[in-house]
Amino acid sequence: MIDPWVDVASRLGIPVAILAAVFFAIWKIIQWFGVNVAVPARDRAFHFLDRLEGTVDTIGEQIHEQTKQIKAQTEKADQTTAALKQIEEKLSGVCKGNR
Repeated sequence: MIDPWVDVASRLGIPVAILAAVFFAIWKIIQWFGVNVAVPARDRAFHFLDRLEGTVDTIGEQIHEQTKQIKAQTEKADQTTAALKQIEEKLSGVCKGNR
């Protein structure tokens, strides 16, 4: 690996050879960073988003079920309120008749 660097240094000069070595080192660092840091981070992010999508779907289903339960309870409460009003009307009629 030394021979190409010696050839570059002899043909283009030492500063150009050093600059080429620095660029080569930077390229290798970027390549290493991409393989060892960026790709795993991207994969983890996609995995997280997949799990998050599943969680959001589950929450949506639960909200739908709770909404149905609340509507059913509201209907029962309305029926109970109507029944109590009827009882109150009957009791008030009975109480007026006893006076």
